[in-house]
Amino acid sequence: MKKIQEHLGLVFLIIIAIFAVAIGGYFTLRKGVFIGDDFYYKVRADKFVHNTVNYVERTKDDTFLLVADGKKQNVSYTMKGDQVTFSFADDTINGTWTGDQLLAADGSPVGWDEMQIISGNEKPVISDETYSNALGHILYGNLESISFWGFTVLGVLIYVLGIVQIYYPDKVYFFLRRWQFQNAELSDEGRTVTVIGGVIICIIGIGVMSGLILYLIK
Repeated sequence: MKKIQEHLGLVFLIIIAIFAVAIGGYFTLRKGVFIGDDFYYKVRADKFVHNTVNYVERTKDDTFLLVADGKKQNVSYTMKGDQVTFSFADDTINGTWTGDQLLAADGSPVGWDEMQIISGNEKPVISDETYSNALGHILYGNLESISFWGFTVLGVLIYVLGIVQIYYPDKVYFFLRRWQFQNAELSDEGRTVTVIGGVIICIIGIGVMSGLILYLIK
Protein backbone atom coordinates (compact mmCIF):
# COMPACT_ATOMS: atom_id res chain seq x y z
CA MET A 1 0.00 0.00 0.00
CA LYS A 2 2.84 2.39 0.88
CA LYS A 3 4.53 1.70 -2.46
CA ILE A 4 1.30 2.48 -4.33
CA GLN A 5 0.95 5.76 -2.44
CA GLU A 6 4.55 6.67 -3.26
CA HIS A 7 4.01 5.91 -6.95
CA LEU A 8 0.78 7.94 -7.03
CA GLY A 9 2.55 10.79 -5.27
CA LEU A 10 5.35 10.70 -7.84
CA VAL A 11 2.83 10.72 -10.71
CA PHE A 12 1.12 13.72 -9.10
CA LEU A 13 4.45 15.57 -8.81
CA ILE A 14 5.24 14.83 -12.47
CA ILE A 15 1.82 16.14 -13.55
CA ILE A 16 2.45 19.34 -11.58
CA ALA A 17 5.81 19.73 -13.34
CA ILE A 18 4.22 19.25 -16.77
CA PHE A 19 1.62 21.93 -16.03
CA ALA A 20 4.29 24.30 -14.67
CA VAL A 21 6.45 23.85 -17.79
CA ALA A 22 3.41 24.36 -20.05
CA ILE A 23 2.39 27.53 -18.20
CA GLY A 24 5.97 28.82 -18.28
CA GLY A 25 6.24 28.11 -21.99
CA TYR A 26 2.98 29.89 -22.73
CA PHE A 27 3.65 33.02 -20.69
CA THR A 28 7.44 33.41 -20.86
CA LEU A 29 8.73 31.69 -24.01
CA ARG A 30 6.24 32.97 -26.58
CA LYS A 31 7.65 35.58 -28.93
CA GLY A 32 6.69 39.22 -28.91
CA VAL A 33 8.05 42.69 -28.14
CA PHE A 34 8.50 44.87 -25.10
CA ILE A 35 6.86 48.28 -25.25
CA GLY A 36 8.05 50.11 -22.19
CA ASP A 37 7.77 47.66 -19.29
CA ASP A 38 4.88 45.72 -20.85
CA PHE A 39 5.25 42.66 -23.07
CA TYR A 40 3.10 42.34 -26.19
CA TYR A 41 2.64 38.72 -27.33
CA LYS A 42 2.55 37.87 -31.00
CA VAL A 43 -0.92 36.47 -31.66
CA ARG A 44 -0.78 36.78 -35.45
CA ALA A 45 1.84 37.74 -37.97
CA ASP A 46 0.42 41.27 -37.95
CA LYS A 47 -0.83 41.66 -34.34
CA PHE A 48 0.85 41.92 -30.93
CA VAL A 49 -1.30 42.04 -27.80
CA HIS A 50 -0.67 42.98 -24.17
CA ASN A 51 -4.36 42.99 -23.25
CA THR A 52 -7.68 43.92 -24.83
CA VAL A 53 -7.03 47.68 -24.63
CA ASN A 54 -3.30 47.66 -25.35
CA TYR A 55 -2.17 46.17 -28.65
CA VAL A 56 -0.34 46.85 -31.91
CA GLU A 57 -1.68 45.78 -35.29
CA ARG A 58 -0.43 46.26 -38.83
CA THR A 59 -3.56 47.35 -40.71
CA LYS A 60 -1.92 48.11 -44.07
CA ASP A 61 1.39 47.38 -45.76
CA ASP A 62 2.73 50.71 -44.49
CA THR A 63 0.58 51.49 -41.43
CA PHE A 64 0.35 50.33 -37.81
CA LEU A 65 -2.58 50.81 -35.47
CA LEU A 66 -1.37 51.52 -31.92
CA VAL A 67 -3.89 51.13 -29.11
CA ALA A 68 -2.90 52.34 -25.62
CA ASP A 69 -5.55 52.06 -22.88
CA GLY A 70 -8.17 52.05 -25.63
CA LYS A 71 -6.88 55.20 -27.34
CA LYS A 72 -6.00 54.63 -30.99
CA GLN A 73 -3.49 56.22 -33.30
CA ASN A 74 -2.18 55.31 -36.74
CA VAL A 75 1.52 55.31 -37.53
CA SER A 76 2.78 55.03 -41.09
CA TYR A 77 6.31 54.01 -41.97
CA THR A 78 8.78 53.77 -44.82
CA MET A 79 11.71 51.39 -45.04
CA LYS A 80 14.81 51.34 -47.19
CA GLY A 81 17.27 48.70 -46.07
CA ASP A 82 18.12 49.44 -42.45
CA GLN A 83 16.79 53.01 -42.72
CA VAL A 84 13.28 53.47 -41.37
CA THR A 85 10.98 56.42 -40.76
CA PHE A 86 7.89 56.36 -38.53
CA SER A 87 5.30 59.10 -39.01
CA PHE A 88 3.14 59.81 -35.96
CA ALA A 89 0.32 62.35 -35.78
CA ASP A 90 2.60 65.10 -34.44
CA ASP A 91 6.11 63.69 -34.81
CA THR A 92 8.44 61.88 -37.20
CA ILE A 93 11.11 59.44 -36.01
CA ASN A 94 13.98 58.59 -38.33
CA GLY A 95 16.65 56.03 -37.57
CA THR A 96 18.99 53.27 -38.60
CA TRP A 97 18.01 49.81 -37.38
CA THR A 98 20.93 47.99 -35.75
CA GLY A 99 19.13 44.70 -35.09
CA ASP A 100 18.26 45.72 -31.54
CA GLN A 101 17.41 49.42 -31.60
CA LEU A 102 17.11 52.55 -33.69
CA LEU A 103 20.04 54.94 -33.95
CA ALA A 104 19.55 58.61 -34.70
CA ALA A 105 21.59 60.47 -37.33
CA ASP A 106 24.21 61.39 -34.70
CA GLY A 107 24.67 57.73 -33.75
CA SER A 108 22.86 57.98 -30.41
CA PRO A 109 20.07 55.49 -29.55
CA VAL A 110 16.62 56.88 -30.31
CA GLY A 111 14.89 57.73 -27.05
CA TRP A 112 17.96 57.48 -24.81
CA ASP A 113 17.42 60.98 -23.42
CA GLU A 114 13.68 60.76 -22.78
CA MET A 115 12.68 61.25 -19.16
CA GLN A 116 9.31 61.14 -17.47
CA ILE A 117 8.34 62.25 -13.98
CA ILE A 118 5.75 59.86 -12.56
CA SER A 119 3.76 60.54 -9.39
CA GLY A 120 2.00 57.93 -7.30
CA ASN A 121 0.55 55.02 -9.26
CA GLU A 122 0.38 57.01 -12.46
CA LYS A 123 1.20 54.90 -15.51
CA PRO A 124 4.02 56.27 -17.69
CA VAL A 125 3.01 57.50 -21.13
CA ILE A 126 4.58 55.51 -23.95
CA SER A 127 6.63 57.89 -26.09
CA ASP A 128 6.87 57.90 -29.87
CA GLU A 129 10.53 56.90 -29.51
CA THR A 130 9.60 53.85 -27.42
CA TYR A 131 6.95 52.84 -29.94
CA SER A 132 9.42 53.33 -32.80
CA ASN A 133 11.93 50.94 -31.27
CA ALA A 134 9.20 48.34 -30.68
CA LEU A 135 7.88 48.72 -34.22
CA GLY A 136 11.44 48.30 -35.49
CA HIS A 137 11.61 44.93 -33.75
CA ILE A 138 8.37 43.92 -35.48
CA LEU A 139 9.31 45.16 -38.94
CA TYR A 140 12.75 43.56 -38.95
CA GLY A 141 11.62 40.34 -37.25
CA ASN A 142 13.76 40.83 -34.12
CA LEU A 143 11.23 39.39 -31.69
CA GLU A 144 11.93 38.68 -28.03
CA SER A 145 10.59 36.53 -25.22
CA ILE A 146 10.27 37.22 -21.50
CA SER A 147 12.53 34.30 -20.59
CA PHE A 148 14.56 31.60 -22.39
CA TRP A 149 14.51 27.80 -22.44
CA GLY A 150 17.55 27.51 -20.15
CA PHE A 151 15.51 29.05 -17.33
CA THR A 152 12.91 26.30 -17.72
CA VAL A 153 15.62 23.63 -17.64
CA LEU A 154 16.98 25.17 -14.43
CA GLY A 155 13.51 24.97 -12.90
CA VAL A 156 13.18 21.31 -13.86
CA LEU A 157 16.56 20.50 -12.28
CA ILE A 158 15.59 22.30 -9.07
CA TYR A 159 12.26 20.46 -9.02
CA VAL A 160 13.92 17.07 -9.53
CA LEU A 161 16.32 17.83 -6.68
CA GLY A 162 13.34 18.56 -4.45
CA ILE A 163 11.65 15.28 -5.42
CA VAL A 164 14.83 13.31 -4.69
CA GLN A 165 15.06 14.98 -1.28
CA ILE A 166 11.42 14.11 -0.53
CA TYR A 167 11.77 10.44 -1.48
CA TYR A 168 15.33 9.85 -0.26
CA PRO A 169 15.88 12.22 2.68
CA ASP A 170 18.62 10.13 4.30
CA LYS A 171 20.67 9.75 1.11
CA VAL A 172 20.37 13.44 0.30
CA TYR A 173 21.22 14.59 3.81
CA PHE A 174 24.29 12.38 4.13
CA PHE A 175 25.43 12.85 0.53
CA LEU A 176 29.23 13.36 0.49
CA ARG A 177 29.42 13.29 4.29
CA ARG A 178 28.34 9.77 5.22
CA TRP A 179 31.99 8.95 5.86
CA GLN A 180 31.84 11.23 8.92
CA PHE A 181 29.34 8.94 10.66
CA GLN A 182 29.61 5.34 11.79
CA ASN A 183 25.87 4.64 11.65
CA ALA A 184 24.41 7.40 9.49
CA GLU A 185 20.64 7.62 9.92
CA LEU A 186 18.27 10.51 10.40
CA SER A 187 15.84 10.66 13.28
CA ASP A 188 12.14 10.85 12.48
CA GLU A 189 12.20 14.57 13.20
CA GLY A 190 15.30 15.07 11.04
CA ARG A 191 13.74 13.11 8.22
CA THR A 192 10.56 15.21 8.44
CA VAL A 193 12.54 18.47 8.32
CA THR A 194 14.53 17.20 5.32
CA VAL A 195 11.33 16.22 3.49
CA ILE A 196 9.86 19.66 4.21
CA GLY A 197 13.02 21.15 2.75
CA GLY A 198 12.44 19.05 -0.36
CA VAL A 199 8.88 20.39 -0.65
CA ILE A 200 10.21 23.95 -0.41
CA ILE A 201 12.75 23.20 -3.15
CA CYS A 202 9.95 21.79 -5.32
CA ILE A 203 7.92 24.97 -4.81
CA ILE A 204 10.92 27.05 -5.91
CA GLY A 205 11.31 24.79 -8.94
CA ILE A 206 7.65 25.31 -9.84
CA GLY A 207 8.14 29.06 -9.56
CA VAL A 208 11.10 28.91 -11.94
CA MET A 209 9.50 26.49 -14.43
CA SER A 210 6.23 28.43 -14.58
CA GLY A 211 7.98 31.78 -14.85
CA LEU A 212 6.15 33.03 -11.73
CA ILE A 213 9.44 33.97 -10.10
CA LEU A 214 10.14 36.38 -12.99
CA TYR A 215 6.99 38.32 -12.12
CA LEU A 216 7.77 38.28 -8.38
CA ILE A 217 11.24 39.78 -8.84
CA LYS A 218 10.14 42.21 -11.55
